Amino acid sequence: MDEDVFFNTAKENAHNFLKVIEECGIKEFVKREDYIALRSCTTTELLHQACAVMTADIDGVVLEHFNLSGITHPLRYINILPSGSLSLIPMFKLIKKHLPLINYTKQSYGILKEAVGAQIFSDGGWQFMATILPKEDCQSNIDGNSYRALVFDWLSRVNQCMG
Repeated sequence: MDEDVFFNTAKENAHNFLKVIEECGIKEFVKREDYIALRSCTTTELLHQACAVMTADIDGVVLEHFNLSGITHPLRYINILPSGSLSLIPMFKLIKKHLPLINYTKQSYGILKEAVGAQIFSDGGWQFMATILPKEDCQSNIDGNSYRALVFDWLSRVNQCMG
């Protein structure tokens, strides 16, 4: 695909995405079920390398909630940890493109690479995942097993509160 076509497609998709958010606001955006018109595009290896530093992405939205009262989406069902600890999945590949990685310290980036979480529900083609992420300036040296146990314990407590 030609580089100009790729960038024009990305701009058009971003414009359509932002237009919907501006029209309805973020609160209504996460509840809406209408289709957003986006064009797909594929890249060559050379173009992929040229775009590797790009931070814009429109296939997901990261919402930070500091307590469960922030989740007001009308849920059909919630299924947290249906298979126990086997429900935990690596999150880094899913979230890295939605975060300002350059702002993370060496310690916080190390924890972020170990990030695990679980899907709590899906609706209208969107997956809603839950995890605990380090703050950008985190100085902790928590190991992967301890972090995994922390996330599992937190999700188990959330599940108890919801059930």
